[in-house]
Amino acid sequence: MSEKLNITELSKRFGLDRATIKTRLDEGGAKGKRSGNQVLYDLAEVASLIESDHDLLYDRERALKTKIERETKELDLKERRGELVEIKTVRDDLGRMFQKLIQKLETQMPYEIAGALFKAESPEQCQTILRRTISGIFQDVRKEHEGYLTQQ
Repeated sequence: MSEKLNITELSKRFGLDRATIKTRLDEGGAKGKRSGNQVLYDLAEVASLIESDHDLLYDRERALKTKIERETKELDLKERRGELVEIKTVRDDLGRMFQKLIQKLETQMPYEIAGALFKAESPEQCQTILRRTISGIFQDVRKEHEGYLTQQ
């Protein structure tokens, strides 16, 4: 013969609050038997209703929440260490870097080397002047943006 338990006793047995037990019994259509001023349920009949997929779903949701919290903490740690930056920061920095390159290559460089190129006596001298100037521009950019560019 199976045990007969009221909602409070079922709550203690399964480690769930009384409202959860009551909801699961009602949803499962469990019929208790009145005994005095309380309703008793047959443990063998209601155990499967109480230990239903709700517990598995809750466990999955709790595991997912834990995973998300762990990943969030890992990202926060990487950001504090400087291993991770927001994409907006990268876009802004790269935008400034390319803007500076364009400004130097299109605007400043032609005026700065025009005289030297005019005085060059051979194509090789022109190439050397251009190579040195462009290399200097890239060295400046490397110094200003060490986080993105490394000299090889």
